[in-house]
Amino acid sequence: MSPTVVVLIVLFALGTALAIFVFTRKRSTAADTRHDEPPKSLQPQAVLSVIPHEQLEQEAEEIAPTDYELRIFGVGRTDVGLRRKLNEDAFVCLPEHELYALADGMGAHAAGEVASKLTLEAISDAFEHNRYLSAESSEQPSHRKMRLVRILERANQIVWTMSNEVQAYRGMGTTVVMAHFSVHKRYVFIANVGDSRCYRIRDGQLTQLTTDHTLGSVGVLGKTSSLLSRAVGIEPNVEVDIMTYRTKPDDILLLCSDGLSRMVADDQICATVMDHPDLNVAADALIAKAKDAGGKDNITAVLIRMEKLPPSNHEGDSGLRDRTTLPV
Repeated sequence: MSPTVVVLIVLFALGTALAIFVFTRKRSTAADTRHDEPPKSLQPQAVLSVIPHEQLEQEAEEIAPTDYELRIFGVGRTDVGLRRKLNEDAFVCLPEHELYALADGMGAHAAGEVASKLTLEAISDAFEHNRYLSAESSEQPSHRKMRLVRILERANQIVWTMSNEVQAYRGMGTTVVMAHFSVHKRYVFIANVGDSRCYRIRDGQLTQLTTDHTLGSVGVLGKTSSLLSRAVGIEPNVEVDIMTYRTKPDDILLLCSDGLSRMVADDQICATVMDHPDLNVAADALIAKAKDAGGKDNITAVLIRMEKLPPSNHEGDSGLRDRTTLPV
């Protein structure tokens, strides 16, 4: 074999080896890049660019609201129903904090009554004593939502602890649904655990704003479909649904236990409220409807209306203005 041929063979072999090394190196580098640096579409910066826009819009509207003011008016009614000996439902209205809540307890030997009472006491205590409140960010929607979650987490700890320490209360728990309005009432924050509901009636149409946390809602059929998949106090930790909705003048919110929602159809609930402009009368009528349908469970309804105030320059009206702008 001539020297020239040998040289060519050696050069070819070296070139092939070098090409393989470069190709392998590039694949290794690409794999490392994919592992350490996810695509831009998955990086947090891409998501965060959307979230502040909505949050800033809400905060700006709270600081400089539109050219009208809203007043919140709420009432509540509860009834033992026709089949139960005890009323394990409870509700609380704290208009000074624009807070309305309802709980439907469960458990033997009056334990459900204890669970619902403890939960509403925890909620009331948090608002009346300004717990979980940051003065620097109290008006921010994100803070208000997180505050509701923390309050219900605290309520869950209280009920869970009592359930494990007192034999008679073992296994008790409760649903909860609550509505809290922003400073200028442009938004309402809804938190819920369980199957107590929040409805909104707007322009004569009824819409369920919350999702039931039942086995049926996750696809389970049959007799167990109505069993709760989530409740306050049945586990060490609780998952809370939290939602934000823009309000409009003349909106009506209805918080209710399943003693109403299971006994009265949605269209009848809407018609009953629309037929009775006086919320006290409407609440009584809803209770009566549920009892007429059998009253198989405790029945509770809390109705809240957003009323548009007439134009005002606020001169000499500091009482109203102060109440609507103070952080809660």
